[in-house]
Amino acid sequence: MAAKRKGISKRIRFEVFKRDGFACQYCGKKAPDALLTIDHISPVSKNGAHDILNFVTACEDCNSGKGARELDDQSILVKQMAQLSVLGERREQLKLMVKWRDGLKQIEEDKLALAVQRIDALQPGWRTNQTGRARLSVLLNSVPFDLVCAAIDEGAKSIVLNADGFATEQSIAGLYERIARIATVMLRDRKNPGMGALYYIRGIARKRWYGHRESYNLRSIALLKEARDAGVSVDALTQVALGISSFAQFESEIEDLIIRAAGPGGESEK
Repeated sequence: MAAKRKGISKRIRFEVFKRDGFACQYCGKKAPDALLTIDHISPVSKNGAHDILNFVTACEDCNSGKGARELDDQSILVKQMAQLSVLGERREQLKLMVKWRDGLKQIEEDKLALAVQRIDALQPGWRTNQTGRARLSVLLNSVPFDLVCAAIDEGAKSIVLNADGFATEQSIAGLYERIARIATVMLRDRKNPGMGALYYIRGIARKRWYGHRESYNLRSIALLKEARDAGVSVDALTQVALGISSFAQFESEIEDLIIRAAGPGGESEK
């Protein structure tokens, strides 16, 4: 006796219908004019997966292989043969789409595995847990792989080893957050060269001034850009950010750096 095929939940059916625009992907008929069903792109009998990537919306006629036929009308038979050819081509295209999606999924899994391997190699005695993997996965969805790797290398510089050569818990704490911040700065700098460091400095300062008004954010970036253009070094700007306790102090000290950089003539000293 053949094994009973696993059913498809109402939630999954709805997700497939919604993805396919509530239309048969073979003939184009839409609900409510057609009774829609779920078809397997790669048949279960040929080891096709029983998951949403292998499901497609099909009307009852296309799924069952039925449809109106008048065997004594040759023109109808010719038309149906042409339709079958089109349906077969669409099925093949859908199979290729499934393979493509599976390929993309494998690439993402490979990237995550390499990122985890890189972190574990840089911090002796530590193994990335499921929470760490989840954070890295989210980061890899928004930041290019090469920048994530660079951020891992940079973040690892803060790891302290104990006498036995293992990473201390204190230096590991917040590692993934540090990596994410560094990667975000690197991405900003790639999109707008020179700005990543300024956003990073503002992030340091924001932790020290009271309140997070949007006007403070805009004014601080404008001041930092002006200071950078005047020739003030990133190190000098960072030191100001580390030493302030209010936005007013931050604004005053950055303005002083700009004035000093401009020199007696009122223009930046080169």
